[in-house]
Order: sequence, then structure tokens, then C-alpha cells
Amino acid sequence: SVLVYMLFNSSPNLFLSHKIGLLSGLFLTTGSIAFFYSAGRVGNVLILIVIAACSPLVASLLSAIYDQEKLGYLKRVGAALAVIGIVLLNVIK
Repeated sequence: SVLVYMLFNSSPNLFLSHKIGLLSGLFLTTGSIAFFYSAGRVGNVLILIVIAACSPLVASLLSAIYDQEKLGYLKRVGAALAVIGIVLLNVIK
């Protein structure tokens, strides 16, 4: 849909004005392709899906580090359980 919008928009500097959006779309597409490629090679997709589902954990930890956001008790317990779950999935096959 973004490409269709860009094709039909008459602005000559459209690509330059949306550089960040295009780069993020490129990285998202590359990451998705790499994820599915590695899922096909590994064979057990369950572990990859659980790791991908923990992406809010990374965002929460980065916001605690850079934005000094306070992590409450439940967030810390949830983060610890998520990490323990990923470790157990990799250990117990």
C-alpha cells in the first residue's frame, strides 16, 4: 500500500521525505525474511515464535535503560518468567 501511495503521489521529493519510513520497512522486511528462512532451517518453529513474541520484553528493558522508566514488580516478574521460559524451551527438547 505504501508503494501504491508513492506511485500515485505527485510530490517529486517523496522518497527523500519518507526516508525513515522506507528504511524501517526495509529492515522489517529483511528481518521477516530472515525469520522465516531460519524457521525453515531449524525445523522447530516453536522456539523462534516464542523468542519473537518476547519483543515487548526488549522494548521494556530498553525504555528502562534509556528513558529511566520504572519497571514495576509485575513487569520484572514477567520478564524473568519470559527469559526462564526461553531457556527451558532451548534446554528441554
